[in-house]
Amino acid sequence: TSQHFNPIQQGIMSDSIFRLSESRTVKVHPVVLLSVLDHFTRRKENQRRVIGALLGVVTDDVVEIRNSFPVPHTEDKEVAVDMQNLFELHKKVNPNEVYVGWYSTGLTINQQSVMIHNYFDRQMDSSPIHLCVDTDLSDGNMDIRAFESSPLGAVDGSSMERSIGFHFKPLPVAVSTFQSGALGLAELSRSKSDDSALRKLNGETSGTKFAIQELQKRLAVAQQYVDDVLAGKVVPDKKTGRMLMDVVSSIPPMSTVEGGKRFNNTLQDILMIGYLSNLTRAQLALSERLQFGVLPQ
Repeated sequence: TSQHFNPIQQGIMSDSIFRLSESRTVKVHPVVLLSVLDHFTRRKENQRRVIGALLGVVTDDVVEIRNSFPVPHTEDKEVAVDMQNLFELHKKVNPNEVYVGWYSTGLTINQQSVMIHNYFDRQMDSSPIHLCVDTDLSDGNMDIRAFESSPLGAVDGSSMERSIGFHFKPLPVAVSTFQSGALGLAELSRSKSDDSALRKLNGETSGTKFAIQELQKRLAVAQQYVDDVLAGKVVPDKKTGRMLMDVVSSIPPMSTVEGGKRFNNTLQDILMIGYLSNLTRAQLALSERLQFGVLPQ
């Protein structure tokens, strides 16, 4: 459905004079940021910014933004938003995710932003999150800001409260990811120095090797920190000490021989899964060629 908004005169309070709201925290997954950047690069000519819907889950006071989809819109004397049926299609894949807000490129909040925010507010049971992504890289980095709005009321002569504008309160925002997403980001980071357009992903064996190498580097950093604390070179930090203790406590006690045996068994399982996957793929390809009669001459 397409929703149109008539121009309205409403004030927008600057967020610079308000401290961060402590009521809610926003966590954004990297796939959302990549989707926003892809949407922005594919925008129409002379289009100033792009907007889209944010999907995720809300747990207590934490809003976790996991997915997004672009929303076609126009901004002129009135704002037109076309949601289509993208949300219904997304629900078939991720039934637990709901609307949590909307995004826009750029850091400016104007009258059109208020209109779009009001539209998403009517689609949700709770206050929507407005995520601003700085695609202009104004300070050399991609700035990410999250806001929630609250109406500013005034009492007129009839002792009735009326809205005179909206205040967009900044919220704490952090980038969070699942383990699979972290692996994907690590692969992208390694390929940024590669001039070729294509990069072959690591297989199971090479991926395990890379993970072990990264683990060894982190263990070396942790060991160096502990040695420096014991030698009095570094002031001990209680939070870091508790984190190291939690890591050590999570590892079951075992000898070096037993640990090596478990590692070899796990590695053999990974290799067997890879072998069976390749065998299944080859059988499916052969069956398809036999069924449709496209065997090579």
